[in-house]
Amino acid sequence: MLPASRTPFGHRLGIDLGGTKIEAALLACERDGTVRVECRERISTPQLKNYDTILRSTQKLIHFAAS
Repeated sequence: MLPASRTPFGHRLGIDLGGTKIEAALLACERDGTVRVECRERISTPQLKNYDTILRSTQKLIHFAAS
């Protein structure tokens, strides 16, 4: 990851996919190098830990963060 002072400005979406939670954060990278969290959402990782279920849950988080 680039230091904040070298990060191009704009928005970035981060996803943390873990065994107990899935978290999404929408970051705003400003021209002056500051980075702020615009939106952050966390859900429990589905107990049915198959690919399709986890993918659908992750897609919902991305849609929420982007709206």
